[in-house]
Amino acid sequence: MTTACKKGEHLKEIFDICTWKNKHFNELPATDHDIRYKWTEDEYEFARPFFSTGVLCEDSAATHRELYLGEDANGWVLCVTETTSKDFSPKDVAKEMVRLMDPDTSMDALKAIYSTKSK
Repeated sequence: MTTACKKGEHLKEIFDICTWKNKHFNELPATDHDIRYKWTEDEYEFARPFFSTGVLCEDSAATHRELYLGEDANGWVLCVTETTSKDFSPKDVAKEMVRLMDPDTSMDALKAIYSTKSK
C-alpha cells in the first residue's frame, strides 16, 4: 500500500467531486447500523462509479442520503447513510407501478396527452 493510499487521497477526491449538500468531512456516522454503503481506500475504484455516474443521488422520493469521509481503526473510509422518507409507502409505489404497466391504463394516459397536444 502506498503512502497516498494510507492518507485516503482517492476517497477524498471522490468526496470532493460529489455535489451533495450533506457531506461530513473527518467524521463518521454515530453507529455502523446507520451505514448503508462503506468503502476503504483500497476499494475506492468500486466507490467511484456510484458518484460519477449518478447511481447514488442525495435525495429521492423514498430516501435521503448523507456522505461521510472519516477515519476508523483501519484507516480512511467513505460512508453513505440512508434514511427512508417517513411518507414513503412501498405499497402505494407497487400499486402505481402495476397501474402504469397495465396496457389499457398506459394507452388511456397516452391518448389523453396526445389529444391535448393536437388541440
